[in-house]
Amino acid sequence: NTKINWNEFRNHLANCNIPNPNGIKSPADIDFFVENYENAIIEAKIAASNPITSNQIYIDPRIRKLNSERSFARRMSQKYRIPALKSIANKLNKQTNKLNDKIENENYVNTLINVNTDDGSFWNFVRPFKRKFKNIPTLKGPANIVQTDTEKANCLADSLEKQFQLNDVHRVDTEHLVNDTVRDFINSVPHKFNDIKPVNPIEITNYINKLKKKKSPGIDGISNKAIQNLPTQYFSFLAKLIENIMIFGYFPTRWKTAAVIPILKPGKDPTVPGP
Repeated sequence: NTKINWNEFRNHLANCNIPNPNGIKSPADIDFFVENYENAIIEAKIAASNPITSNQIYIDPRIRKLNSERSFARRMSQKYRIPALKSIANKLNKQTNKLNDKIENENYVNTLINVNTDDGSFWNFVRPFKRKFKNIPTLKGPANIVQTDTEKANCLADSLEKQFQLNDVHRVDTEHLVNDTVRDFINSVPHKFNDIKPVNPIEITNYINKLKKKKSPGIDGISNKAIQNLPTQYFSFLAKLIENIMIFGYFPTRWKTAAVIPILKPGKDPTVPGP
């Protein structure tokens, strides 16, 4: 686990050299700018991340004392091969396990006593019990049964690809009519719009501040909290980028990739992927 120093994150971004969005003249420039924009944020996140040292596990003094005595008895029994010392070591081992169970039960009881609804500790306590973890069962593929995680992922991907195929249009006249209508529209509408109202960076900032910080990031790994900690200049860059997206009628290629999470519908066969 790592912890991000957000001041260092913002300082790193402030010193990054990324292309000026005012120089965008084509859709290719939009893709180039988005790539540099994302890379700068990711590099700043890495540079400002510090590993979290794991906290030392607390050991009850009574357990520590018994562990020390047990270890000493074991060493002596192995060194001198005296059965009595081995019996003492086994006895201390049983005492240690029994005391450890007693301490765990005491800690659990104290936790239950101190749980309340005012400070949120009740929800933190019951949350693990509400989670239901289910493994993806063996799936029935088009040709065979899939069992490994890789095979299951490919099977689900093939199913999704099949679902997103174009509709099979049997009426040729209708198909020609749609194609002609779309072609006429494309030829009549300019590929570049010059009357787009400039995007206000303050409006973008207001929307970004409303983002939920605990939402999972997209495929780029940039979290909402990281976006909220961007320097003010980067909000201006984002405003100009959105303005160019509207002007050219072009959406960045990097932002067209989504992570699809399959969810089992109630009452459906879990072994058959499909809609």
